[in-house]
Amino acid sequence: MNDDIIRLQEKIAYMEAMLEDLSSVVTDLNSRLRRIERDNKSLMADMTPVDPTRTLEDEVPPHYGPGGMGR
Repeated sequence: MNDDIIRLQEKIAYMEAMLEDLSSVVTDLNSRLRRIERDNKSLMADMTPVDPTRTLEDEVPPHYGPGGMGR
């Protein structure tokens, strides 16, 4: 009976240590996720076109010259 109690105490101690480790991992991942979300929001804001009415089709590469090639 005493051995059973000791094994249960050991299991509980192991599980408590594992729970603390997992909690630490979750906290770290949450911090990283918030940083990634903040960085992503900043990058998306930087990508917003100055003139939102312009599209990629409006952009003519410089080597096409005036009027564009084939237009």
